[in-house]
Amino acid sequence: DCRAVDTVTNFTSVVKDLAAGGVASVSIATDRSHARRAAWVGSLILCSQGIAVAEPISVDSGEVLCESALRTLRDCLRALLWVACGWHLGW
Repeated sequence: DCRAVDTVTNFTSVVKDLAAGGVASVSIATDRSHARRAAWVGSLILCSQGIAVAEPISVDSGEVLCESALRTLRDCLRALLWVACGWHLGW
């Protein structure tokens, strides 16, 4: 899917398609350093449409970066904004 430009739009761009297709649950596969943020954002967006989210499948890419809590908070706030009114403040 080429509609997404960041973690939040990874989910907002496909959630309606998943719900329309009757998908009941998803697994998120991502890099270990990104798993926490992806799980939080994905859960907020997907669960708002009745789609359950399994624990993320972490893939070790060799990166040792740990994403900041501030970055996770920012994207969770963007996800909540999308849930509340359909905006995600994508850039």
